Amino acid sequence: MMNIIVLSIKNIIKTNFALSTIILSVMICQEYSNDSINKKQKSLNEIDSEIISLEKKLKSEINNAAESKQKIQFINDNIEKERINISEKRYAKEQKEKLLDNATFILDSLDLDLKNIQDSKLDVEKIINQLNISNKVIDYKIKVINDSIKIVNKKISNTSNNLDMVKQKTKKIVIETLAIKSPSEIEFMFVGLMLAFVGI
Repeated sequence: MMNIIVLSIKNIIKTNFALSTIILSVMICQEYSNDSINKKQKSLNEIDSEIISLEKKLKSEINNAAESKQKIQFINDNIEKERINISEKRYAKEQKEKLLDNATFILDSLDLDLKNIQDSKLDVEKIINQLNISNKVIDYKIKVINDSIKIVNKKISNTSNNLDMVKQKTKKIVIETLAIKSPSEIEFMFVGLMLAFVGI
């Protein structure tokens, strides 16, 4: 009987020990499980917090991206305006260079025309000088001719006077001859020819 009691006590102790072990295990497991759940909850909370933080960062990045897009668009617009401005300045510069080239060409042409005009003026001045010299020569020749004409006219006048005197003398001689002696027919014809010759 003692053996049964001892055996029963041993079984009770074993059972108690097993129950205690089980209870302790359950308690440890529960504690561990609670701790694990708390850790998991904490981990989940941290994950949620991280997700929220990441969402905030993502929203911030999206906002930054939108702002960056606006900034990029603004920069692109400014670049386009600057490109147009540079293009217009380049066009204006090219136009100014063309105008300058044209003006230079015109000035060169005017310089060449002026040189040609000056050369022509010199030629005209030479011709005028030659004409002036020719006019002086012609004036001198005209003066010489006029002087010669005056001399010739004077000689003609003198000759005419002399001829008148000869006519008068001849007429007088003929009249005196006719008064002294009547001419023969031949002498009369000769006297008539003489008078006709001298214009009486």
